[in-house]
Amino acid sequence: MNKILVTSDTHGHIKALKKAIFKAGEFQYFFHLGDNTADVHYIEKDLLDRKIKIYQVRGNCDYMGAESYCEVNLCGQRIALLHGHSQRVKSTLLEIGLLADKKEVDAVLFGHTHIPKIEYSPLGRLLFNPGSLGEPRLGKPTFGLLTVNSQGIFPRILPLDD
Repeated sequence: MNKILVTSDTHGHIKALKKAIFKAGEFQYFFHLGDNTADVHYIEKDLLDRKIKIYQVRGNCDYMGAESYCEVNLCGQRIALLHGHSQRVKSTLLEIGLLADKKEVDAVLFGHTHIPKIEYSPLGRLLFNPGSLGEPRLGKPTFGLLTVNSQGIFPRILPLDD
């Protein structure tokens, strides 16, 4: 079993990022889904010291560094990471669902909308947005936690503040 901390759209809010890491407790993987992937630099040493594996993808506000698409295989579950702006996720999840089907992944994790979302494609593939730690569009800052095992991917969205 693996636990993943998923963040997106941190936009320079390093204190919020550090708070999410603390609040998440024990986890083995850290995913940043774009828009200020440079923020990862501020927490990278701590995560690497804890042997946490880091994956990140570039968003529309990131101009260097990470790739725009990444896949991770954990416990036999295939997880795609992307930001979502190229798939127009602000207006529809159709493209991202079709991408999940085409790539035959079990989940697509995305950001860009700054709105947390847990949905499933017609074929049962998880479409997961952790919301934004930096500039939430609705309500309060949020982040995601995924538990992954051979049985599936189990998503949760948590508020940064209780």
